[in-house]
Amino acid sequence: SPRGFLAPSDFQSMGFGLPAAIGASLAEPARPVVALVGDGGIAMCGLELVTAVRERVSLTVIVFNDGQLGLIRDQQLREHGRTHAVELGGLELSALAAATGADYLLFGNDGEARLGEAVGNGRVTLVEVRLADSLAARAGHLSSYLKADARRVLSPRMLQWLKRPLRGG
Repeated sequence: SPRGFLAPSDFQSMGFGLPAAIGASLAEPARPVVALVGDGGIAMCGLELVTAVRERVSLTVIVFNDGQLGLIRDQQLREHGRTHAVELGGLELSALAAATGADYLLFGNDGEARLGEAVGNGRVTLVEVRLADSLAARAGHLSSYLKADARRVLSPRMLQWLKRPLRGG
């Protein structure tokens, strides 16, 4: 709908989603508000759920939980063939919801049916969607590892010689 989507200007501001959604809900209390955030974003500002519950906003927060700072991980793999300090490890979103007074829903099994009930129900609901790497992502990571190993083992001149047939020249 018009004026129905909020995003940071550069589409990369981790931690923007939840506070922005709270503001949107306070500004337009009659409209259902859904925030889509990653587990890294909720780790940065998850205690803002306390504010949302205290102010009685109607808000559904969908958290995509893959246990990683995903975009940073992908960039590190692409550029260096390895990662450093991107694993979040064990973020318990059900405990976060309980500690802040929010409702909790795990997407999967019967969660799909209950998701419609969570949107616009007048309460704060945290919905966890657990993810794993796709086959395409795994293939891309393998390619990144191989390229990084080749850069470490082969000389720049040898790399250029190997790339020439791949470019068709």
